[in-house]
Amino acid sequence: MKRDFRHFFTALAFAAAFACYAAQPALCSDAEEDAAAGSRDVSSSYLDFYVGSNARWLVDRQTGTVAAWELKRPLPLWSSDGVVYRQATRRTNVVEGLTFLRDVEPSPTIESFGRVYFFLNDVSRRRSTSAPASFVRRDNLLLAIDLEAQGRLVWARRADDFARFFPPDVSSLCFLPQLKPLPNDELLVFVQGDQETKCFAVDAAAGTARLLDASSKPE
Repeated sequence: MKRDFRHFFTALAFAAAFACYAAQPALCSDAEEDAAAGSRDVSSSYLDFYVGSNARWLVDRQTGTVAAWELKRPLPLWSSDGVVYRQATRRTNVVEGLTFLRDVEPSPTIESFGRVYFFLNDVSRRRSTSAPASFVRRDNLLLAIDLEAQGRLVWARRADDFARFFPPDVSSLCFLPQLKPLPNDELLVFVQGDQETKCFAVDAAAGTARLLDASSKPE
């Protein structure tokens, strides 16, 4: 009975997440950037604001930065600027970003077993060193951050890490911005290619992945 319930939970999570995103187009490829930006409000969409169990979080997708702040006061956690993850080679003004978002309703974080997870743009793979004129959300980097170790990075996975599960001629990959906790400390993760979306059970502690299909269940 316990095993049957676990399988039912997994199937339900998969069905709900896939139904939400199966019909949505990907914004992965560089070739589509200009067209996508022209059809979306991108004035401030590169900044995401979250609240979790022990911190508020500012995610800057333009520079690939994640910063943590106290829950009640506008003070950074664990460092002078609160930054726990930074892709950019130059320092960024995260204090200014938090001020900009102080009246924005935060989204809840996705947390599991003392870790928090964020999707970012992988700015290290940007085509040029200059910032794009308009921002496009790519979701091609997934981070796991330790809530109990001052925001230490546990692991980072790029959508390109899943390329071996797709046809060799796939032009671009990105994550669908949806995670579902599974039994045995795993996450249900969706990766979208040119023509198809595949789902994976990702070890939430190590970041290793195994391919699932509609009839698959974690053991």
